[in-house]
Amino acid sequence: MENGNRTQSVDIAKGILIILVVVAHAQADIVHDIIFIFHMPLFFVISGFLIRQEKLLKTGYVRGKIKHLIIPYMIYLMLDMLLVRKTLSVHDWMYALWGGRAVTGVYWYITCFLFTLFLLSTLLKKFSDRTIKSIALIGGDIGNRITSY
Repeated sequence: MENGNRTQSVDIAKGILIILVVVAHAQADIVHDIIFIFHMPLFFVISGFLIRQEKLLKTGYVRGKIKHLIIPYMIYLMLDMLLVRKTLSVHDWMYALWGGRAVTGVYWYITCFLFTLFLLSTLLKKFSDRTIKSIALIGGDIGNRITSY
């Protein structure tokens, strides 16, 4: 059912995934492991379904998305690094800016999402849909094999 520009089933799916993220982070057992297999990839899949190709190809879209996400990200990062972690170490700050599992918290998701948007918009400008889908499938398979070890 659609409500304006929103689809209720997508909102429900995102809500369920958010609840699963909380449940997974509160567990240290098989429930955690099972949820971690699919919860974040599904957020990316939902984001991919919601984004329109014309939007991604529009001049300034990715740049605007970066500004929209980076400003709150940097504020959160600075507050966390200064007030919670209480560190001025260049090494710690570089890891935090890079994102990933090097620093606990939500840092990896924002940088990964922005990189994915940038990569997809670049690929859309240079390759056909079929080629991009092939790249995504092969890349996903390779990524899965690398992280499985």
